Order: sequence, then C-alpha cells, then structure tokens
Amino acid sequence: KMLRRIWRLDFERDVQPDEFPDVWRRIVDPPASYHTYAPMRLVTAPVHSGKRAFSMELYGGSAGVVIRDIEPRTERADYIPVKSDGYYLFSAWFTATFPQSTPPRHTRLHFALVLYDSEDPDLRKVIARVEAPPLRVDRGGWQRVEITMDRPPSSALFLDVEIRMVSPPEEFQGTVIVDDAVVELIPRFEVVWP
Repeated sequence: KMLRRIWRLDFERDVQPDEFPDVWRRIVDPPASYHTYAPMRLVTAPVHSGKRAFSMELYGGSAGVVIRDIEPRTERADYIPVKSDGYYLFSAWFTATFPQSTPPRHTRLHFALVLYDSEDPDLRKVIARVEAPPLRVDRGGWQRVEITMDRPPSSALFLDVEIRMVSPPEEFQGTVIVDDAVVELIPRFEVVWP
C-alpha cells in the first residue's frame, strides 16, 4: 500500500550556518553577455509563513537553485524517490521587489520538476521534465505556483526540483523571494465496482 508522502523543501534550516538553505544548491548560467553575480540567501522578511524565506537577487542574466540533499545527515545526495503509480504535486509561493519605476516586463521565474534515472550526477540522464509556464514577477504580492507530474515513467528513479530566474541583462534589478516549497506524492487508486 502506497501512502501519501510530503517533502518540505523548506527554507527554515541552516545547519551550516551559511545563510543558504540546507537542501538546495546554487546554479548559475554564464552566458557571455550576462552578469553572473546573483546573491542568494535566507531572509527573515518578507516571508509567506514560518521564520525564513529564500531570496534571489539578480542584475540581469540567469540564476537558480536545485535540490542538493533532502537528508543532510547522509553522505550522498538523497533525491526524492519516484513511484510510478502515483502523481507528484509541487507547490511554492513567491513574490518580488524591484527598485525601478518601470516593472520588469521580460523577467520570468521558472519552476520545474526533473526526473533522472540515476543518483550519480556523472551518469544520470533526464527522463522527463515538467515546467510551470514562465511566471511574471511584476504583479506584486504573494503568488502560488503548482506543477503536477502524473504517472512518471518506470525508468525514472529520482525527482529534482529546479527554481530559476531569467532576465535580459539590461532589465531586471531586484529580488525574488520564494517560500513554502513542497513536493507531495499522492497515490492513485482504481475503484473497481463489484
């Protein structure tokens, strides 16, 4: 019997402490014309709930984070295991602040679920990838994002979450705050009538 499971990819823990969330690692794309300096850290305000949220500052370009270690006490990266007879629901909240009087109309926030066939970063292949539509960051207030992955392929072993902010180099100067990131594994049941 498969039970519903919840992984809280929270921004509350900072065991190091290094002002960076324990279960995430940083990724930065280095296109030649883009800035790669993108400060990322835990903040105490604003938050959607709890005491901390995750802040990504960007001055044009692309930067983001992926899951690093669901269980910090293990020596290996412990990605979320995949069960093909259920579906996965990812959700998170985000908001943005920017100093310009003109909103950043071309900057987008990207969320994705990625399935791999191995835990080894040097061997694994992407089996499937599901992305939320690119989200605008100029609307103000907290916004919720959801991604559903239904019946993942049986060849997929691990699931990763990617959060990425992409901006034209000349446009965005501001901060995106992400909070309350959660992945749920929800069993699928078939009802058989007698």
